[in-house]
Amino acid sequence: MGSRICLFWTRVLLRFLQFATSLVAYIALQTAGVSYQGTGGGRSVAVVVTSGAMNFARIINFLAFVYAFAFLIFVEWLRLCVNPVIYCEKIADLVLLICLIVSNLILLLSNISLHCRRGYGRFVHCGELYLAIAMTFLSALLFFLTVLIGKSNEDREERRDAQRRSTDRAGRDEQEEPGAYHGGATPVPIVTAQPAQTRP
Repeated sequence: MGSRICLFWTRVLLRFLQFATSLVAYIALQTAGVSYQGTGGGRSVAVVVTSGAMNFARIINFLAFVYAFAFLIFVEWLRLCVNPVIYCEKIADLVLLICLIVSNLILLLSNISLHCRRGYGRFVHCGELYLAIAMTFLSALLFFLTVLIGKSNEDREERRDAQRRSTDRAGRDEQEEPGAYHGGATPVPIVTAQPAQTRP
């Protein structure tokens, strides 16, 4: 019972941290490419710089924090879906893990990230871009831990079911009587002696 409570709170903490890190990465990517530049007439103009790598990472982080938030609220807290299909959850976690890693590697190796301070420093907030990269890697690590916990929990449930089946089988064997009829046994006829009948 204690291990189940510990597992529950571990899952809640992991989902909350997934939500928080993905949300921070999403907000950082939203604001990293927005800057305000002054014009000759004394006005300031908003300049938005973005790239395909930033857009891809932004979409994946958005999906990750929405998924983690929905799972945290509807499954763990409100218990609207107490036992979701375990394979669906594992597949969704694994897909998001792969997408986070791929999108972050693409962003990390992109031109806007490698040459941020030298080539884009005037228009891109490099600190926020690097914060988004760090938070996305942290979110991917948290999804990896969730996949590992789900795998260990599934193995524990399989061992528990196997132990329960063997215990039930042993209990049934003990309850059967030694002389009871078994399906595979050959029935033996019972012969009783009859007294001889006398003719009148």
